[in-house]
Amino acid sequence: MHQHRGSHKVRKMNRFPGYAVHVSSDSGQTWRIEAARIEGMSTLAAVDPAPFIASNGDVLLYSLGSNQTRGDPARSQPDNTWRILVARSKDGGKSFVEEGVAYQENSGITDPFALRLKDGRIRLYISKGNRVLSATSQDGFMFKKDPGFRSDRKGGVPGAIMVENSLVYLFVCQRQGIRRLRSSNGLDFQDDGMAIKAPSGRTVCDPHPVRNPAGGYVMAYKEKDPAVKDPRFDVIRLADSVDGRTWTPRSGTVGTGSVPGLLIAKDGTWRIYATGRPPMMRR
Repeated sequence: MHQHRGSHKVRKMNRFPGYAVHVSSDSGQTWRIEAARIEGMSTLAAVDPAPFIASNGDVLLYSLGSNQTRGDPARSQPDNTWRILVARSKDGGKSFVEEGVAYQENSGITDPFALRLKDGRIRLYISKGNRVLSATSQDGFMFKKDPGFRSDRKGGVPGAIMVENSLVYLFVCQRQGIRRLRSSNGLDFQDDGMAIKAPSGRTVCDPHPVRNPAGGYVMAYKEKDPAVKDPRFDVIRLADSVDGRTWTPRSGTVGTGSVPGLLIAKDGTWRIYATGRPPMMRR
């Protein structure tokens, strides 16, 4: 959600308990818009969606649960508690029920991203300004913080993939574009260059890479005009990779929305959850 410290994102939080969802049945060639509701949500709103397929086939959806109704939810919460919520779907990601708080801190955390480890555990990479911390879980519902930072002032808003030989690429946001870090253990990362460079006069952020069942990897990310603060004018794009390291943006866009979270369901349906009220529900 946040590209760097000093990026003021002032907006009114929507009260729809869930997300707008861009849905594709042809591997991202064409899209339609739907809504995914989260029942039993314990906060006023949810932002920064990060979908994840559990080992039993359920879809887990991690979000920043926010009780801040105006302004940047990273900067303040009424009770000084920032919560990463987890919701579960048993219908392939069409609808969700909140399961509770997966992780929380008393200072501004945002933008969770879930990655399955080789031993079956789940690691959340979480943004904290221009840093990335992580927390690990056996079941995907309760997480314990890992020591230190995965990205220390190299960029925030993480996305990650594990490729051959358990190599992990961590993608973070900088002014110039989406930067790539690499690690052999998923905890200690080294700079590995730029993954996607921002076009002239634009910024890119919010990387969400996943393995493509057809081969290689695909990433959803956001592109925007930095002069326009309203996230409703952000656009969602896709990029493809054979090896997870080198990325080629696709022509065209998916649609509008911020903080895209990409899910490729078991039935082959692509879903991109985006922060904001679905268009058909706006007044």
